[in-house]
Amino acid sequence: MKKIAISILLSAVSATAFAEGSFYFGADVVNSNYNNISSFKAKSKGMGFAVQGGYEARTSDLFALGAEVEYFKQGGVEYNANFSGIKASSEISVSAINFNLKPKLYLGNLYLATPVGAAYVSANGTVEASTKILGKTYKVSQKPFTDGFGLT
Repeated sequence: MKKIAISILLSAVSATAFAEGSFYFGADVVNSNYNNISSFKAKSKGMGFAVQGGYEARTSDLFALGAEVEYFKQGGVEYNANFSGIKASSEISVSAINFNLKPKLYLGNLYLATPVGAAYVSANGTVEASTKILGKTYKVSQKPFTDGFGLT
């Protein structure tokens, strides 16, 4: 497996030397701020991150076109509320894989860009509610989120 990874890396580096463009890799730290929703109090479950890699081909002094793959994982959130004896809570986490095209118009040291693409988003979480009636506890729990593709 290591030999395959090294071979791919060396191929990418040697291809960069002959192309009119360049490969790039990046990483981001994501600090998510969540708002309280109505009577629900939000509590952040930590930092998120993103890593991306792509290739940008410079077609002229003014224009370049890039293609990028990005993995994004947002820090989760926990919501809690208490409504006259009914306790409710929710926990949510989101991750995505993005495929982007990034056309760029260079204006000196600045550029204008409009990334477009598609993403597969995975939203995981649960919503729970519980209450006591005549000494007996009743609980309801469900997973209301679905995964799917979307445009970026």
